[in-house]
Amino acid sequence: MHAKYVSFIASREAIQELYAGEAEDGIQFSEPVAMESPADILDAPIGLGEVKVVLELLTVAINTTAAGAILIERIFDLIKKYQGLQVRIQDPKSGRELGRVSVKTSREEVARVLAS
Repeated sequence: MHAKYVSFIASREAIQELYAGEAEDGIQFSEPVAMESPADILDAPIGLGEVKVVLELLTVAINTTAAGAILIERIFDLIKKYQGLQVRIQDPKSGRELGRVSVKTSREEVARVLAS
């Protein structure tokens, strides 16, 4: 299997936890990136000390089918932990949304998105 690259967008806490998880063979993570641009923060009507990062983006390279299955389980573990969490999956090159993961999403649906 050649590497499949996808980006995940979710709450800062969820992305940080996914990124900090144990390294698995076949999974490589980029550094998480805040979804807000510095210009947005500077234009905020509140003080800089009050601005909090709400969403972060994490790009992942999945090198094996087994690694994809492990990643799917990690995402569902986060969805259980953070009630109401949604994880957006997108193509890192085009930014096109590939799917969303929530409590209503099946593992099979996520596997299809990651395999496409």
